[in-house]
Amino acid sequence: MKQLVSFLLKTIKAFFVGSNENKIQLLDISVSFSLKEEQQKASENESVQEIKINENTAIINNEENITKKSFGTSFKEISSYIIKLMEDYYNQYGKFPRSWGGYNFTDIGLNPADWESPIGHIIYTTVGDRLQIRPEQGYGFEAVKVDGSTVRMSYKLNYNFMYYIANKTWYYHKKDPANIIDINTFRIYSTETGEIITEDTEEKVKDEEQIDEIKDV
Repeated sequence: MKQLVSFLLKTIKAFFVGSNENKIQLLDISVSFSLKEEQQKASENESVQEIKINENTAIINNEENITKKSFGTSFKEISSYIIKLMEDYYNQYGKFPRSWGGYNFTDIGLNPADWESPIGHIIYTTVGDRLQIRPEQGYGFEAVKVDGSTVRMSYKLNYNFMYYIANKTWYYHKKDPANIIDINTFRIYSTETGEIITEDTEEKVKDEEQIDEIKDV
């Protein structure tokens, strides 16, 4: 800044004592110098803004990483987590999240890529006013209906268990009073063996596999 002031003072002094031709040259030089100063300032401001943007992006990404860890691992934890996000969205905007093109997840702050693969043999998706779950290949769902009967839903049916936000109710296949299920009786089974797959049995299998690996070593 001091250099700019000094230069301008010299320019003004030379302007009043010089010839017309020199005055024009000095004016051109002064204007050129001023433009360069402004361009330099603009470039510095852009750099500062870019740094701030990068810092904010890093903060956002860090928050996303924390969110990913908060999904939980069990069906109860994950489904409750998604349902709460959907309810929060409805309470804030007075409408349900969109149901297409990845917006079904991004509207409620989730990354669609995190939900492309099954979690614990369950495929989760949101469709506007409801959460849908279906079994991955090789598995099925089981639950008790309101009439006391047990329904089994193989992956081959391409059906879903559905939770509707509006009435806070779980259904089998379609929204029908006769299809209401008690989600507390929800279980996963293997379509190959018919065996019930629980989180406890899966943890036991993992422990046995680790023991076998230790024995092999």
